[in-house]
Amino acid sequence: MARRNGPTNRNGLVGAHAEFAPVKRTMSEIVSLIVERKRNPDAPVARISTEVARIEGYSLVRYRLESEELQRDLAAGGNTPHSTSDYADIRAVFGVLDGDERPQLVLDIIDDGDGPQISFAIPMPGTELPAEVVLDILDRIDVPASWRCGADSTLADLYDAHWAADGGWERQEPRHLVKVEFERTCFATRPTMREAVDVFLVPQAGRDIADPDPDKAYWAKDFYRREAWAEFGDMPRSGEVRAGFSSWTTTGEPEMVKVLNGALDRDIARQTAAAEPDAPGPRAS
Repeated sequence: MARRNGPTNRNGLVGAHAEFAPVKRTMSEIVSLIVERKRNPDAPVARISTEVARIEGYSLVRYRLESEELQRDLAAGGNTPHSTSDYADIRAVFGVLDGDERPQLVLDIIDDGDGPQISFAIPMPGTELPAEVVLDILDRIDVPASWRCGADSTLADLYDAHWAADGGWERQEPRHLVKVEFERTCFATRPTMREAVDVFLVPQAGRDIADPDPDKAYWAKDFYRREAWAEFGDMPRSGEVRAGFSSWTTTGEPEMVKVLNGALDRDIARQTAAAEPDAPGPRAS
């Protein structure tokens, strides 16, 4: 998704690819590096990345592709180091480091012809990067996130960061739904097989499934289960009989899920309208 109004990458951070291309080494140099790494596997790796900004104690750096530094930072977060030399002429990889130079987030950007996009957003497990810092960083980089590998969902989930319809990054208030799961089981096999369907409901004021009052939480969950049956009944799948499978039943507890984009907005609006006291007509199918 490219910026609809105006250009992206207005700060020019995503460019100059030749300056960050993999270092070309002779075979002898490569062998020497491998031998040295085996002899001293715990030796520190020199940082050769370029700092492009500092934000509230965090450092935004651009990595040289295929560098030991980049591979180490990916591995430090439990990520499998991967080749970054592919498409080196259209690729830029940025990292966010804390004050002790520990990686917090890696952003892998590729321009596949439709303009540069964040293809991979890789947070380091166990880190708590402030959302306002991430938004500042995204503003500086000024390119949208791709949906193909889930970078847009990752940034929305962890940092409430969204690429606006008219371009540019913004922080949006998180939205949530109540999820109720239905399943039916096939007892004709061992292990058994199961078919599952999730139904979502717009939360209603005064009905909090996480209410600290156990009684209120119990009745809130009971309410959403009953509402979920009505919603599920509007689905054609609910009336289908499948040979060998049991009837549908709810399973587990209702739980909250976070909305990451506008894909469900139409159904959310339908449910919201139906919940109004003066909502006309029968339930929409």
